[in-house]
Amino acid sequence: MLPSSLRWKLLLLSLTIILGGIGNEVTAFVPSEDAGLWRSKATFQSPFFKCKGIAMIDPSNEIHDSTNESQSPENKTAKLPAKGGKAFGGWFEELTEILPIFQLFQSEGKRKIPPFLVEDTPLLFYDVLLILNLTASISFWVVHRMSFDYIGAAVGEGSLMCILWIICGLYNGAFLSSAVDGHYGSLDERGGPVAAGRLGFNTFINTSSLRVLLALVTAVTENRKVGLAPGEDLILMEISFGILLMSAWRFLHSSNTPRI
Repeated sequence: MLPSSLRWKLLLLSLTIILGGIGNEVTAFVPSEDAGLWRSKATFQSPFFKCKGIAMIDPSNEIHDSTNESQSPENKTAKLPAKGGKAFGGWFEELTEILPIFQLFQSEGKRKIPPFLVEDTPLLFYDVLLILNLTASISFWVVHRMSFDYIGAAVGEGSLMCILWIICGLYNGAFLSSAVDGHYGSLDERGGPVAAGRLGFNTFINTSSLRVLLALVTAVTENRKVGLAPGEDLILMEISFGILLMSAWRFLHSSNTPRI
């Protein structure tokens, strides 16, 4: 049985390699001029999406497909989800549009979240490196005062945080090319470094929430206090400094990234 810290390290390594390979092949999704609208520019199939032609994904749930412009208005209207019906059906439809978890299982034309893709692979690697370095530095320089005995546990804790960061980053589209402008586009005044920093802030807030929830669940299942497991004593400072680090990093990355 592998130690928990080693399992997190191996899982992080596998996940980074897999997502890095996907990012090298898929560079298809870009934001349109309107916020919340996603456009695919190629025919490809990934583990998460299958797209054809140039499709617009917008909050109105209407699909505009450039590969079939001759489609009749009746057929276009047929693509829109039916409204009305029974009270339970309408309530459930509203629930699926409000709760984010239901968006994971929506089809491409109905999905209101960014695609689960990695377009900027170097950015993903830099994120992982920064989080690992942050956790190891907190353990070595602050909590355990230059002791090498806890480096393994610190790297395991950092690997877990990286895995949660990747999950939340995929959900927020933090590894797409459009993340450099906060998904608003380079010509939108709402985009730019501030929007990119805000995206990093939101992503790390979600990551921290998952980490705290995981620590609570683990403590309950093992019938112990939170903070007794290796690496859990770093959570408080990891979250406090991580929010500042990842927000500032995404802000600086956006500021120094040339726009095409």
